[in-house]
Amino acid sequence: MNNFKYRLNQAVLPGLTLFRQSFKNIRQRARTTHLTVIGAIVVALMTFSFAQINAVAFTGERIELASLSKGSLQRYARSMQSKVADTPYLLTRLTGEDVKLILAAPEMDRFDGPTTVWQYRTDACVLDVYFSARNAQVDAAQVTHFDIRARIKDNNVQEQACLNDLYDTRAVQIAQAFEQIFAFYAYERDPLEG
Repeated sequence: MNNFKYRLNQAVLPGLTLFRQSFKNIRQRARTTHLTVIGAIVVALMTFSFAQINAVAFTGERIELASLSKGSLQRYARSMQSKVADTPYLLTRLTGEDVKLILAAPEMDRFDGPTTVWQYRTDACVLDVYFSARNAQVDAAQVTHFDIRARIKDNNVQEQACLNDLYDTRAVQIAQAFEQIFAFYAYERDPLEG
């Protein structure tokens, strides 16, 4: 009987040890794969939501900015800045609220009949943004037209360069405006938190 046990152990144990090791490797791979799959799903969902956030501003659909986290709102604002700088005509797809998010409050606003004009300036250029609305209604109104021009007569100005210059020179105002806008939305979501 002992001889049988010895031969059984010699024959089975290496297979059993190999099985245990294989099972352990499979379990580890399953955990890693499980985490990888979960990670891939999370990344896909995040990518979808960020892509959705990035695309919505220019489709005419409105995203509820108050529902975004601070990080998502920052990504949304940076994405809009980048896209508008690359393709300035996209300004006409934004609302006053969006313009304030990417450029802060205007340096000057003027009223010409039913039209409101917001003006942003750098040393080299001027951006005028036109809305067919007055006062408090401007934030919800869509940009109807914009004009970018040089501050010095007979100088040429590139729209993309002007917008990037505005982002750079107004960085502090834009950051402050972002904090104010986010605080407003946070208060709107939960008045006790604000």
